[in-house]
Amino acid sequence: SPGESGIRMHLDSIMPNLLKFLEDSSWTLKAQSGNAIKTLARQLGKSLGPKERECLIRAVVAALAGRTFQGKEKLLEALENLCEHLECPSGDLGTLVVDAVMKECRKEEPVYRTHSLKALGNILDALKIDRFEEVYNMVWNILEHTVSVADEVSAEERNKALQVNIALKESVCETLGKAWPVNSMETQQKYQVMFAQKCAECLGRNTRPVQVSLLAALGRFVERLKVLDAVTPMDIDSVVKKPKVDPNGEKIETISRIVLRCVAQVAELPHTGLKKEALNILLIMINRSKKSNDTVLLPMIREHFAGTIDFFRRDNSPEIKCRVKDIEDKLRDI
Repeated sequence: SPGESGIRMHLDSIMPNLLKFLEDSSWTLKAQSGNAIKTLARQLGKSLGPKERECLIRAVVAALAGRTFQGKEKLLEALENLCEHLECPSGDLGTLVVDAVMKECRKEEPVYRTHSLKALGNILDALKIDRFEEVYNMVWNILEHTVSVADEVSAEERNKALQVNIALKESVCETLGKAWPVNSMETQQKYQVMFAQKCAECLGRNTRPVQVSLLAALGRFVERLKVLDAVTPMDIDSVVKKPKVDPNGEKIETISRIVLRCVAQVAELPHTGLKKEALNILLIMINRSKKSNDTVLLPMIREHFAGTIDFFRRDNSPEIKCRVKDIEDKLRDI
């Protein structure tokens, strides 16, 4: 594109200024530099050289240190875009970025913390680095916490505080879903049942927007759940002449029942966004079960859907109708 070619042509002269402004004591210049780096990284994409990318990443990480200031979230957005095409993401540079952003996620100011958590989720998702345990321990209590507002504040201030808290909780859900590790079987085995249970527990205690985010995280969890890959047709034990027991069967059934219970819980609610996410989860479960030829889970899903389909059909939105039909078609030949 014209913008990309122009940036690439003048990159040698642009870089020194960006680095200079990142080191400036002016918060405004730091924020403007962060915004410019975000644009540069987005425009150049993979064509930004590894040396230039690393130089910018290290400079932005250094600029993140210290107190929160207005516009500091622009530095986080710059890191998100720089990490999108980072080579060797699991190396020292990736660790440096994640450590720096996790430190920002512990800042108290809720609006900035929301930005930090969103950035962390996107960076972990891009780099495929497993830091789920640390993220979980750092943020889960936010979902269980009810914000308290002083009695003397105005209705407008009270409403604003509640909206800020909802946005923070939404970012927690989004981050946990994106932090669920793609490649770490050890972490998944440790947390898979507990994570599903926690989602189910928090679902009924939160507002509709947070519930939507929770279900989206649960869908990402199911999509990446490695235990579902392990399902294979049962072999025959040559000694006792009986089908061998699938060692993962009990875990799969436990997790599936928890997830299906969440789907059933929101199916009855008159909220299109919740129904959409719930149906997405069902579609993911069906597709994965069919791929692994899971003859136990598929009938369980079909039975569950038969008991909730009338609730889904009450929603007349085209996207819900389309998803319901897709699920009916996929379950028809089971």
